[in-house]
Amino acid sequence: MAQKTNYQIAAEVIEGKWGNGMERYELLTKAGYSYDAVQSIVNVLIQDRNRAAVDRAFEKMLTVEVDLDEYSGINLKFKKKG
Repeated sequence: MAQKTNYQIAAEVIEGKWGNGMERYELLTKAGYSYDAVQSIVNVLIQDRNRAAVDRAFEKMLTVEVDLDEYSGINLKFKKKG
């Protein structure tokens, strides 16, 4: 059976297929994977996913109005939607 890539295993970790904490470490190590390599990928993927979720939340909450102010240049106004 062909071994999966660290990226494939990281996706499975995020799906919860490899446990947590020490259990994850033991399962990955016994299966021949580098815990540190896989966990590093998981951390990056989670960080990117969280950043995208925050961006979407702000897009839903705020609108931005840009007005040209003849005295100070650009005047930004942030308003809550709704």
